[in-house]
Amino acid sequence: MSSMTFENEVEYYFQMDSSVTAADIRSFATKINTAITNGITIGNSTIDLSNTTVTSIDAFSVSPKITKLILPAGVQNLAGQTFQESPDLEEIVLPGGSNNKYLVEDGILYDKDKTTLVYYPAAKAGDTYTLPETVTKLQMEAFQSNKNLVTINGLNRIQNLLHDGIFNSAQKLEVVDFSGLTCTNLRGWTFVGSHIKKIIVSSSINTFGSSCFNSGLEEIHFLGTTPPATTGSFVPASTIIYVPTGYKTVYEEWVAEHSQSNTVYEE
Repeated sequence: MSSMTFENEVEYYFQMDSSVTAADIRSFATKINTAITNGITIGNSTIDLSNTTVTSIDAFSVSPKITKLILPAGVQNLAGQTFQESPDLEEIVLPGGSNNKYLVEDGILYDKDKTTLVYYPAAKAGDTYTLPETVTKLQMEAFQSNKNLVTINGLNRIQNLLHDGIFNSAQKLEVVDFSGLTCTNLRGWTFVGSHIKKIIVSSSINTFGSSCFNSGLEEIHFLGTTPPATTGSFVPASTIIYVPTGYKTVYEEWVAEHSQSNTVYEE
């Protein structure tokens, strides 16, 4: 593996055997990233880990230009940032479709019980996705750098955000309805870098994490009567704020406390 070189515009099928370790997979991803940084344009390629005995995959282990990932059948742990550098991934495969930890359907990765969406491939074709009715949680960076989704149905059923960066750098998604959240923290980097225009925030949210919002956010609808506390994050100054009837003044004072002049409307 250390002596491997890559050629421009060649599509590769990287099949790894039982001698490969999690560290090898991470090193291999780094090698691909380095080649791309140095100007090699690798064609769309597949990584096949089905013959490995690896059970845990490190962060940053899937590179750009990998469009298909075949996981080890016995995988038990995928680090939170496994897919952070995989903007070209179109499909995930798990041999047999599931194991005692994960489930893959239509190329999308869930936990075994299908209550958590672990990862939706960033370059998967299609502009609309409907979350299964069983899914109530979103894992870290579940829609990180998504290229194609304009609409996600069923977000209003999501109750918990398990970590940061859920929609970080999503390119086309326009509306996020988080009216069903029961968690109290809108996690850090949830929308940063995205093109989302409208967000609905559950009344359970009482805290914003760091760098939550994208600069182009046009409107945010708060269902709660008490403005959230902020920890290094506030809505952009140009964002229109909608609040429950009777609480306009409360939110205007909140805006003023943050030295901003957002327009506040009741609804």
